[in-house]
Amino acid sequence: MFMAQVATEPAEFGLRPRTGFFTTFALASGSLGVALATFFAASGRYVVKPPSGSAVARYGAAIWETAWAGGDGHAQCLVAGTGLLALGFGVGIGQAFLHGSDENASEYGALRGTLSYAAFGLALIALALVCWPTTGMPKWTLK
Repeated sequence: MFMAQVATEPAEFGLRPRTGFFTTFALASGSLGVALATFFAASGRYVVKPPSGSAVARYGAAIWETAWAGGDGHAQCLVAGTGLLALGFGVGIGQAFLHGSDENASEYGALRGTLSYAAFGLALIALALVCWPTTGMPKWTLK
């Protein structure tokens, strides 16, 4: 919030007009520089171990195996929610690339609007499916 205000209202922070965005990017770049310098300065202290596989792959495999082994529905909700979320992202990103010529621009506009609502709906359903089993919902709702 602070950076947005500096960028759009620099006079409130004692800056000259039309310097807000430069100041904002300079602050962000400086912060990144300090973070990188700190990272590289302490890199000799890190304990380096060879990788033992992907933690994300192990986590995903455990959920996938649990989903198909039965259970109380938690893993099935996570798998279905993750799939719907990926589909929603795909639809949302795909609709942005729909362009038509001038004579059929209204048809593409209507299709883009419909796909936007579909992506939003898929995201809501997916988030509900992912959050439902992880928020302590009553057990009878998962059966």
